[in-house]
Amino acid sequence: TVIECGGEEAPDLDADLYSISITPRRVWPAENINACVSAGRIVELKIYIEDEIDLRETLIALSKHDLPRTAIYFLPAGEDLESYRGNAAFLAGECLKYGFRLGERLKFTLEE
Repeated sequence: TVIECGGEEAPDLDADLYSISITPRRVWPAENINACVSAGRIVELKIYIEDEIDLRETLIALSKHDLPRTAIYFLPAGEDLESYRGNAAFLAGECLKYGFRLGERLKFTLEE
């Protein structure tokens, strides 16, 4: 069972995986993510990154969590295929540099 959420709350449900999608310019739900992790739940973070500011804020926020980098996916932000591709190219290099995973957004992959 996978529970998808935005991290606003730390749901107390039995699940195999908590998949939390967030954007850096929102308030980071640090206490909720930490609550899931400390309860022994398997957590993955999907973080939408638009630019270097998002990346910098994300790296700072992630330093407050004890999550393996393999559980963290950077997803290229974008409203259209062109902006998505530009962000994906930028993020691919950053993921290699910092050891995070690059996540695809199926919405744009299907458009190609």
